[in-house]
Amino acid sequence: MKRRPRPTGLRTRRVAGRPSVYVLTEGRLTEPLYVGALRRRFPHVAVHIDEQHGPPLTLVQRAVALAKGKARARDPAHPFDEYWCVFDRDTHPDVDDARELADRHAIHVAMSTPCFEMWLLLHHEDRTRHENSADVQRTWAMASGRAKELRPGTLDDLMERVDAAMERARSLDERHRLNGSPPGANPSSGMWRLVARLMELDQVGAP
Repeated sequence: MKRRPRPTGLRTRRVAGRPSVYVLTEGRLTEPLYVGALRRRFPHVAVHIDEQHGPPLTLVQRAVALAKGKARARDPAHPFDEYWCVFDRDTHPDVDDARELADRHAIHVAMSTPCFEMWLLLHHEDRTRHENSADVQRTWAMASGRAKELRPGTLDDLMERVDAAMERARSLDERHRLNGSPPGANPSSGMWRLVARLMELDQVGAP
């Protein structure tokens, strides 16, 4: 990946000389494996993946508590510079409450609509029509050989295509903005913002 000019004016608390990001994920398997691959791709950022998982509002509430120091993570470098919650829009009834709470407490959200597999599919192709979670998950299962988890080879392939996924996700956001759809409309994924931020911080932390 071509190095970009190092951003200036960023305020960060560093863990062992690196910017630090704490990530909480709804899913217990796919999302942590993917974020783990991002951690390897951007080695100059200290990325911690929380061991607890749950629905959107639960994730954001925990992130708020961690950020305020009301809960203690096992990582001795806690608290971190930024807190990110990765979850699905799906049919969760509390998504709006979760996003509002996150906004109030400067917690970053990477929401995929209808589900995280939409973000994975964007690594390979454009997706523009409204879809439900079952169909998206079925399509991804077929594309990935029906593996129940992201295998090392699949992760390597996704990392090679992540720039294309970011562009497709950005284009979806712009498409929704232009047609008056609300942020996070179907289909979309805010994962591109997390990747972009890690890319930016990787430049900050690079020696």
